[in-house]
Amino acid sequence: MLVKDGVPDLSIDSSFQFDLRHPFPETRKVVRRLLERHNAVGVLAQPLLKSVSSDHTYRLFYDVSEACNVFCDNHDFVVRGEYVISHADKPSRDVKTIFSDKDRPSMTVLHRGSTEFRIKSTLPIVPDYDPNESVFEYLMREGKMPVWCVELPGVTPLQVARHMSEYFTLLEVEKWIDNNSPL
Repeated sequence: MLVKDGVPDLSIDSSFQFDLRHPFPETRKVVRRLLERHNAVGVLAQPLLKSVSSDHTYRLFYDVSEACNVFCDNHDFVVRGEYVISHADKPSRDVKTIFSDKDRPSMTVLHRGSTEFRIKSTLPIVPDYDPNESVFEYLMREGKMPVWCVELPGVTPLQVARHMSEYFTLLEVEKWIDNNSPL
């Protein structure tokens, strides 16, 4: 359906850069490569598993944080992603996670790692603004905003940072598995 209630479908709007159901398409490609090349799965692979035979089993699993470690550094949002690659003692038809009390006893952690992604959240627009001073303090003292808050159509810098962190964290999972052939 291209139009619903007079509103065009966002998937045909060339100015709409991100699919809100899965904001960065390359993430899906890495998940597919991990499944196809290494038979490695994580929660992000669940939508792809519908196309795989129901008797297919997995022993290699990865967990990628949802980039919950976010902080501001000067004018940047910094998002840290973390990942765990684990191996199950017995093959499983379902996705397992090292963070589940039920799954953990039957799994061995092979590797842990982290990534960091940063993106500008604000841009200083006055020459005398010291980033160690809060924006609010400067506004109260000078009566004007010292920074411009970056907003992109359809997404915020924090949303972009979270999605990019997830993508780069998955690339690290893929790189480790490629270089270590755990199975």
